[in-house]
Amino acid sequence: MFLDESNMAVHAHEMDYHEVTENDVAIEASAKHESRTFGMPASVWGIMLTSYAIFFGALAIATGRDLGAIFVVTISGLFALMYFGTTFALNSIGAAGRKEQESEWVKGKFQTLSGSMSYGEIFGQMLILPILFALFAVAVIIIRAVIM
Repeated sequence: MFLDESNMAVHAHEMDYHEVTENDVAIEASAKHESRTFGMPASVWGIMLTSYAIFFGALAIATGRDLGAIFVVTISGLFALMYFGTTFALNSIGAAGRKEQESEWVKGKFQTLSGSMSYGEIFGQMLILPILFALFAVAVIIIRAVIM
């Protein structure tokens, strides 16, 4: 079973195979390189990193006296730092030779697999979890302050 050009499953016997003849015309397709920022503006990356920093910082403050919990929060924070750091490092490779790509979001709509979405819809989808993580960690600090 294969996927055709519209990602629909087809069986091999349904594929149209024919030998190339001299009458077939070769079509030149221009190469379109990937968008290394996924079309996201810097504000989304900044809000995401800030949210995770608040999350890990607040958890470290909330578990201030328990060394085991501080250790776990530190290891988790280092994993997050490695995740974003690796992305940043790989994106920086050859950055000087690449032309700056325009963000696809500032044009009003962003094309996704499920259809066209607005800036606000995509912004909400990508940032809802990091922002909720940060709010959760702040709530843990407040609860700890009330209880202790």
